[in-house]
Amino acid sequence: MPKIRININNIEIVTTDDKNILQAALENNIEIPHLCFDERLEAYGGCGMCVVELEGMPKLVRACGTPVKNGMVTQTNTE
Repeated sequence: MPKIRININNIEIVTTDDKNILQAALENNIEIPHLCFDERLEAYGGCGMCVVELEGMPKLVRACGTPVKNGMVTQTNTE
């Protein structure tokens, strides 16, 4: 898988493009609260605990169901 760079909470990380925001964050020790996510299953997003701010999006997105894209900027710790 190709490597890409994304930014989570002002931390630049390198991941592969087959991940979602939650997976990339957890692999880099960035905690995003989550309940219903299980890597063995297709993303459901029903609990809504993993919502994050994604630059350029007017509403919060579910980290478990949003694929990473090169240059993506995400904030997980805003109010």
